[in-house]
Amino acid sequence: MSTLPGQAQYLNLLDRNYRRRVEAGSLDGRLVRYADDLVVLTRRRPDREMAWVKQLMSRLGLTLHAEKTRIVNARKEHFTFLGHTHFWRREELYLDIGRKAQRRIRDELRRRTRRTGIALEQLVRDLNLYIRGARQYFRRVLRKRLNGLDHFTEGLIARWWRRKHTLRRPAWSLVQGGVLHSAHGLELWNLPPALRPADSRRGR
Repeated sequence: MSTLPGQAQYLNLLDRNYRRRVEAGSLDGRLVRYADDLVVLTRRRPDREMAWVKQLMSRLGLTLHAEKTRIVNARKEHFTFLGHTHFWRREELYLDIGRKAQRRIRDELRRRTRRTGIALEQLVRDLNLYIRGARQYFRRVLRKRLNGLDHFTEGLIARWWRRKHTLRRPAWSLVQGGVLHSAHGLELWNLPPALRPADSRRGR
């Protein structure tokens, strides 16, 4: 979506008016927006909803980004929105971390484990700051994805220890059995069910 200077605040009108139209029965579904990115989720082909969004945005001096705007049948094709890939399975809509977001996460974890001139405690503190924020954002995704990030982070630390102490092999003994988490306080990506936020405990 392209916005004109000083008009981004008018997108709140889009949200409110869409909800009112749904309540009145003239539109269907739900409009989800973050800044100037939005998705409309409906139970039917959203031609009427698309036309209404374009018309209102035109009145506000805004336009949809032609290359990024498309209609997707979520039961047959996945789509990615705000870093989350949405896909349909067993009559439910699931969330995963999008491929680009996965690359960004892994690149950031690699960046934070490059310095070998710091103590393990400092490395863990630095990683924890990032993990807590990213984990909160992606709290509703598949549990297996978060579990994979735990293994990836542990592997990076095992290799970091090897470089730090000029060892021949990664220090797998440092990460086995959850030692990094229990003894050194490394945050988990995949929290135990009891520690997960209430809105994320259904993750697979």
